[in-house]
Amino acid sequence: MIIININIHNRIMSNPVNEQDWTPVVFKKRLDKKTEIKVAQRNGQIESIRRFDSNNKQTVNVQSNKIERMVEDSDQKLVLKMIDSKAVDAVKRRRAELKLNQKDLANKAQVPEQIIKSLEQGKEQHNPALLAKLQRVLGIKLLGQNIGELF
Repeated sequence: MIIININIHNRIMSNPVNEQDWTPVVFKKRLDKKTEIKVAQRNGQIESIRRFDSNNKQTVNVQSNKIERMVEDSDQKLVLKMIDSKAVDAVKRRRAELKLNQKDLANKAQVPEQIIKSLEQGKEQHNPALLAKLQRVLGIKLLGQNIGELF
């Protein structure tokens, strides 16, 4: 009987608990937003920048990703596409034909008057939605080919 007990004891010791067939599953609690930001700052994924407001009184902490900072600090200049000069001339000409002033055109197109002024000065950025509104009001093509033609 003693021999049997030793065999059972050897059998149990040969298969310790560490040799399990499954992998352990770990459930982690999701962190709140502030904690996630702190963890990202510690890992170097986010930089905090201290900036002043317009009155130079209060400080504002701005957090940006490293990629955003690289874009801000890059030497490359961002070139914005302006509205084509042909479209600007067509808007001026058609507005004069219809005997509309800038304010009336802005009201009909449901845009601020300042946008019409900056468009006619050639300072407005390319905005297909604005050009589509003006196309509808003025009855001329401002997008695509044949700019300035009636449709």
